[in-house]
Amino acid sequence: MHFIVAPAETFAMVAERWLEFRKFHCPGQPNGKTRRHRYISERTVKSYAQYLRVLNRFFGHMPVAEIDSSHLRKFQMVRAPEAGPNKINQELGVLIQVLKRADVWSPQMEEVYEPLQYEEGEIPRVLSLEEQERFLHVAASQQRWRLIYCYALIVLNTTASSYEMRGLRLGDVSRGDAMIYIRWGKNKYRVRSIPLLEDGEWALAHLLERARSLGVRDPQHYIFPLRQHTNVWDPTRPVSDWGLVKPWNEVRLAANFPWFQMNALRHTALTRYAEAGTPIEIMRCYAGHISEKMTRHYVQISEAIKRRYALMAGQKTTRMIAATNK
Repeated sequence: MHFIVAPAETFAMVAERWLEFRKFHCPGQPNGKTRRHRYISERTVKSYAQYLRVLNRFFGHMPVAEIDSSHLRKFQMVRAPEAGPNKINQELGVLIQVLKRADVWSPQMEEVYEPLQYEEGEIPRVLSLEEQERFLHVAASQQRWRLIYCYALIVLNTTASSYEMRGLRLGDVSRGDAMIYIRWGKNKYRVRSIPLLEDGEWALAHLLERARSLGVRDPQHYIFPLRQHTNVWDPTRPVSDWGLVKPWNEVRLAANFPWFQMNALRHTALTRYAEAGTPIEIMRCYAGHISEKMTRHYVQISEAIKRRYALMAGQKTTRMIAATNK
């Protein structure tokens, strides 16, 4: 199904209609609850909207029917100083979807367009065990950082990502079974249940106490609600991408780890599990999904720890034999 596009209709206008078309609009149920039918996930809608904001800076004013392959190549060149090749490919992928829906993407454009070479992401730098203890000590040292302290303890328990943490609802964590239920993930493997350890239970109790003080009551309410303005919170919407960044930055700077990114906390947790010799299958159950590259990385960590202990055991045995032969 294509849109009927007027010759002078701009990309920004068509893109807005396209994004709205991708959403699934369904009347609510008689009890007032909304159904979960959708074409694409909430996360994907949010990502598309972000890509379109970038695309509109370059294509927004252009009549959609006048966009050709030369414009795509120019976009790659203009965008390159600001973003990596994978991000640029994703943005242009959305552009191409819009053009196809508007029936202006031609076989000639398909033949000429060349995406940038895929760049495998770098393995994020994680905290060592000693650095982790320092980070937690600093986070626990001041009341205004208690939110980050509890957040970090739960991630170190569960390996949840920042997106998954922000998306937790009251009904996902308040069953009384010391479990966290991840309902929404980047893929089907990320939907899972994860047990909490004792410190994770303590942290969750404090987060729930804070959440209830901010008006979180319904099982569908987010335990990290959106702050609309001073002392006004909307528990029906999750905290924004930047909602936890300010206190996080304060803690990492106070701990003298300015390089430590929030998304690296999940990888720090997985590194601790690998160092403990946890089988990769169990790590996948916790994490939901681990890329092949990261799987190899964690297996190497685990194997290195095993070799270290084997070497220590061998040295001890050698000393015992030497002492016996004296």
